[in-house]
Amino acid sequence: MEYLTTREVGKQLDICSDTVRQLARLGKLKAARTVGLNHQRLFTRAEVEKVRASRAAKKGRNGPTRKPAPQERFARLMAVSRPMVTNLIRKGALTRGGSVAQWLLEYARHMKQQAAGATEDR
Repeated sequence: MEYLTTREVGKQLDICSDTVRQLARLGKLKAARTVGLNHQRLFTRAEVEKVRASRAAKKGRNGPTRKPAPQERFARLMAVSRPMVTNLIRKGALTRGGSVAQWLLEYARHMKQQAAGATEDR
């Protein structure tokens, strides 16, 4: 039987390691723990494939084919902090759950408006 680490499962499911741990805590992804000091979680490939199939089925039912843009990835792309992205969403400058392409356009529009406002203040 082949086992995968938390990081490997995250890569397989395209989610971060913290989300993998959360799924394990919630019982949505079964994990075994290693013996020793670190008690690392290990997941069987079969269990990961089952979760992947379930997630794929839900994505197919629930709407858009374009994947929502994770805030962390967008923040890295734009070289800004994740809290700044969250703040832009709260302000309405970025659409909650938007795609990366959509957020790029919205962010450019926001920065253009901000620059225009700064020029008018002078």
